[in-house]
Amino acid sequence: MTQEWIKALDLEKKLYHPYFEEEERFLKEELKSGMLIDLGCGEGRISRQLQGLYTHYTGIDIDQEVVDKLNRNTPNNVSYQHGNVCKLDLENGSFDTALCMTTYANFGKNLTQMLQETSRILQDDGVFIGSCYHEEALDKRLELYSRFGDIIKSINEHGHVTFKEGMETEISCQYTKNQIKEQLKNAGFYTTRIEKSGPFYLFKGIKR
Repeated sequence: MTQEWIKALDLEKKLYHPYFEEEERFLKEELKSGMLIDLGCGEGRISRQLQGLYTHYTGIDIDQEVVDKLNRNTPNNVSYQHGNVCKLDLENGSFDTALCMTTYANFGKNLTQMLQETSRILQDDGVFIGSCYHEEALDKRLELYSRFGDIIKSINEHGHVTFKEGMETEISCQYTKNQIKEQLKNAGFYTTRIEKSGPFYLFKGIKR
């Protein structure tokens, strides 16, 4: 994990702490007990927030260094795997709930592939819970980004931010409520709940 990205995550936690508390409430209300997978798990924040509410937690992240560090000290029902969430080496229908919190914004043109892969590994009626920046979040996002240097390459008319080389991710997007519903629908989910929390939408879909 690059030093720039570590700095970004630390700043995000400080600035968005109140919203992460609302996220935790949302998750505890909507989580389906059983096998849980966390897509783009980062440093494992969700596994600690939801401890005791799942049978087994699997965290997936692209950063091998972070995964190795997390696996050094985990409960028996928690594991972390290095992998690309758009192409998971996991069996069909092997999870009850899938999460993609804030990382949802970072897939860009690969978002549909991620959602289709998520649908594949969920059981029928499995739950998908996500969060991403909403359509009015750009100012709040720029406040965050400005705190760790000149990292922005471009911003398009939809508020999608492309970062310069050296960051852990290359894009961060924001979406409208209708866009999120359509994205989920195209991957085989129907949306049952979506609400604003600070600069984020929190949403839940059920696999059809």
